[in-house]
Amino acid sequence: MLGSGYSDLATPASTKELCGDQGCGKQFGATAYTKQLSDLQSARPNVDPHVFKEKLLTAERLYSEVKSQRDAFAAADAEAKEKTSRSQASTAKMKTLTDALRRYDQELQELRSERKDKETKAAMLRSQANTPGLADRKRQVQEDIDRNLEEARELQVIGRRVQQGEDGYISEGQSRESKISELTNKLNELKRHHQTLLQKQKELDIDPVDLGNRAEKLETEARDLDARVITLEDKQRQAERERIEASGDATREAEDARIARDHSSNLSSRLASVERDAKAQLSALQPMIQEQHAGWQRLLEKQRNLDEDQHNLAMKLLEAKTSADSEARAREHVAGVVQALIQSLLGFSTFLDSCGEAVPTAVPTAVPAPAVEEVAAPVVAASVQEAAAPSTVAAPFQDDFDEFLNDLPSLGAVGGAAEGEGGAPDSL
Repeated sequence: MLGSGYSDLATPASTKELCGDQGCGKQFGATAYTKQLSDLQSARPNVDPHVFKEKLLTAERLYSEVKSQRDAFAAADAEAKEKTSRSQASTAKMKTLTDALRRYDQELQELRSERKDKETKAAMLRSQANTPGLADRKRQVQEDIDRNLEEARELQVIGRRVQQGEDGYISEGQSRESKISELTNKLNELKRHHQTLLQKQKELDIDPVDLGNRAEKLETEARDLDARVITLEDKQRQAERERIEASGDATREAEDARIARDHSSNLSSRLASVERDAKAQLSALQPMIQEQHAGWQRLLEKQRNLDEDQHNLAMKLLEAKTSADSEARAREHVAGVVQALIQSLLGFSTFLDSCGEAVPTAVPTAVPAPAVEEVAAPVVAASVQEAAAPSTVAAPFQDDFDEFLNDLPSLGAVGGAAEGEGGAPDSL
């Protein structure tokens, strides 16, 4: 592209067209033209354009593949994250339902245990309220208590008498201390039995009506607990169904999330492989790109130099053309002046010939000397002035006509000498 433009700028045909027939092509000889072509050839990128184009197309295809793989990976990663989020939500829901079931189980166990306790207590109260022979049992217990107290008092009396040393209370071969110890043990046994009898008396000291009311209250509470148990069991069954559904959803969504993550991982591996290939291709292409860029920079520099040379050449050609035009105008003007001078000289020669035929002593009156001077002197002076003007124009070459122009002031001097003598010189 740019190389062809540079070749067009440096062709001899274009140089000849710009220089015309003025001889300017001598400044751009074969050596300069060859050097410019060599510089342009060396400035071209040292890269095969077909290979560079193929590598660029390959890099572009790899970039397109990387872009498509990135888009696919981004979509797969977003899908995997979304499915993972749904799976985590389902797992959290299943865990919440499992915790609720565990809480329901614990609460049911507590309610059932409490209901059983209340039912047991109510049954016991009913049994106590309906105990047969309660009065006889109370009387029997009271008699046992009285008898226990009587025996205790008797033991206390015996103990005091033994301590006092009375006879009849200590057996033969038995010491008083052993007797006192025996009596103390019996007294302690009576005390324990007395406590048992008091507890039994307390247990028998009941009101059947009050026991019935208490049993009724416990049975009512047990029925309330049973209703709560039934309600809680319904909630438990509902939670169990929801947990089973949530477990299925969590399992399915976990599997979907796993598949999506595997797909995303595969795309990530594929993307990494494609990116490595693209980076390797670009690394291999980088020197060619740098050389291509450097070559274009060199070509642009050469183009700037050629543009500058072309501008300088155009200025020189314009200067040469201006000089040639001025010289041509000067030549045309001098040619006209010379033709006029020749006509004047021919007329003057005719005048001289006519003067030679007359008497030598006579002065011709037809063409007096002042008249000749008036005719010749202005023509010669004008020709000298007109010829002097082109001498100031810079002409690149000198020829015989230029030397003739340089000799024009001598003609003016001749005309001046003739005017000083008052007639035509004999030398003419």
